[in-house]
Amino acid sequence: MGLTVLGSDLPRNGRLRKGKVAMVRGVALLVYVLLLVAHMDWLREARAAEGTLYVCAQTGNAELLATEFTNGVIDVPAGAAFDYAGHAFNGITDPMDWTHASDNSTSEELWPGLPAKENERRQRLIQEDRKIILKDTISSGLITLAPTRLTRNRPCASVPAAVAIYEERGWQYPIVSEDKNLYYQACCLVQYGRLRWLLSDDAGSYERAANVGAINGAVRGTITRQIRVQSMETP
Repeated sequence: MGLTVLGSDLPRNGRLRKGKVAMVRGVALLVYVLLLVAHMDWLREARAAEGTLYVCAQTGNAELLATEFTNGVIDVPAGAAFDYAGHAFNGITDPMDWTHASDNSTSEELWPGLPAKENERRQRLIQEDRKIILKDTISSGLITLAPTRLTRNRPCASVPAAVAIYEERGWQYPIVSEDKNLYYQACCLVQYGRLRWLLSDDAGSYERAANVGAINGAVRGTITRQIRVQSMETP
């Protein structure tokens, strides 16, 4: 009788064990799915929070505008390097505010259409920026990580970017955060980790526009990725 009871219990115990295993596997799968969803949400948030460089062709200066789109477009490559340029007084498409600037070189006010106090404020900021631009103090540089194309109809575009670390140039800030009052200007090109100054006879649309100071950029969000730049090539 005992053997009969034992024999009849075996299938039931087997089913119980299988049921428990299936339940454990189901719980594990549910936990995995929940973790995967949480990770994807975090990844989306991280990507959304990742800083970019908002690159623009300068449109406020009619003389530059006539030359920078000679070929119809400006192809900004991955590896385009931007140096700190100072305060933008009228957005990055017209940072020096050529719209209100004086054509009279003898004028005491560079922007005669604006109040005297605003002229004084801008002049003071220019002097402060000059110390940074001349590398009397540490500065920051940025490098584009993807190419983009600028046109007359679409003179601006956002591109992923990294902070350039190059002590000899004064680029020492490891993180660069958004400041709507500041802008950067295209100056160079990074190729194979080396910073190359642009030459006056460079034929590319980016090189030509950058050589006349016609490509600017502003940070959106916070850029934390870093790229260490090697020794600079002398033009």
